Amino acid sequence: MDLIALKIEDSTTQADPMPIRVLNADIIFRNGSNVLASLVSDNITHGGFDSGDGEVHDIGGSGIQTVTVDQFYAKAVTSTKRRVSFRQTNYMAGRIWEAIYDNVNGQRFDNPTGVKPWNLFTTSDNYTTANCLEWLQHQWQRAVREVHAELNDTQQKTTFESAYYDGSNVKTLVPASLLTVGPGDLGFPETIVAGLITAANALGKGDIDGNVFHNEYEGDFIVYYPGYYGVPLDQVPLWVQIVSELQEQGELRTITPKSYTNSPFYEEVPY
Repeated sequence: MDLIALKIEDSTTQADPMPIRVLNADIIFRNGSNVLASLVSDNITHGGFDSGDGEVHDIGGSGIQTVTVDQFYAKAVTSTKRRVSFRQTNYMAGRIWEAIYDNVNGQRFDNPTGVKPWNLFTTSDNYTTANCLEWLQHQWQRAVREVHAELNDTQQKTTFESAYYDGSNVKTLVPASLLTVGPGDLGFPETIVAGLITAANALGKGDIDGNVFHNEYEGDFIVYYPGYYGVPLDQVPLWVQIVSELQEQGELRTITPKSYTNSPFYEEVPY
């Protein structure tokens, strides 16, 4: 069942009806690419904020966009649909739902700071670039900060900080997933990653604005030398280097759909 929050608006006169807003707090997902779905080992790849009024706010080829639910799913390559909600049991969940609803519908966003901010292959370690799902998390974190700033009651503020803060910073609400390429792929994960980026660029050809969207792998290529951890490379026997490099692995920590379903702050709900 979808989770909703109700807000009763102030009435200017006693004779006026008392309008009620229904605030949706869900993120909906689709499969935008079988190639990316394979990379993240899931049947969905792209998510957007469903405001409950027939509109979805997400990242498209030129950045932030607002589309209808039908338009959102029109770009799906399979019929898979999934939905997650910010848990109703989260402390002051209703107030946070309301804050993000108002921000998103008012086009007030916490955006990445890079010159070309959007990247499918971004790391979650910094926010100069982001994919669609990392961007969504930052909107929730912004809503948390804004609700925190409104609190005056000391006990409420202490409980709120315990739920959502690590020191002075909002907690990571959605833990990053570790995506790996290799080992054993002929020893060339760089080639495989380059192929993934080429496929992603080809998928968006004619629809991606290169001025704001730049797909670049921000992960690491790692070679593990068994028995020689921390030993300078020039002290690792050549035969160990050769064998180990055939087991090179690409690693990228990023936000995926599974990051949301693995988060204690969110839950998957029936569609």
